[in-house]
Amino acid sequence: IYKYQIPILNENEIEISGLIKVLSIVEQYENPVLYALVDKEDKKLSRIRVIILGTGHDARKLMDKEWKFISTLKFHDGDLMFHFFIKEE
Repeated sequence: IYKYQIPILNENEIEISGLIKVLSIVEQYENPVLYALVDKEDKKLSRIRVIILGTGHDARKLMDKEWKFISTLKFHDGDLMFHFFIKEE
C-alpha cells in the first residue's frame, strides 16, 4: 500500500506504476492523500484523474458515469468540505 499526495486543485492527474486498486482518499495534516494497492514489480503506468468539488459547486463534469465518488473530507475544522471523485484511465 502506497500513499500519493493530492494538491487541492479542481482537477488533478496522478500517475501510478503497478496500480492494482485505489483504496481511499483521506486527510493527513490538512492535505488530501490517496492510498493505493500497488505491485512495485509491475511497471505499467496508470493515470488516475481526481476531481475535487466543494459543497454546492457545479458538478456537471461528473455526468460521465465513469467517475466514482471516493470520499468527502473536511478541512479547517469543517469550514471547508471537499468531495473527491476519481476516474482510472
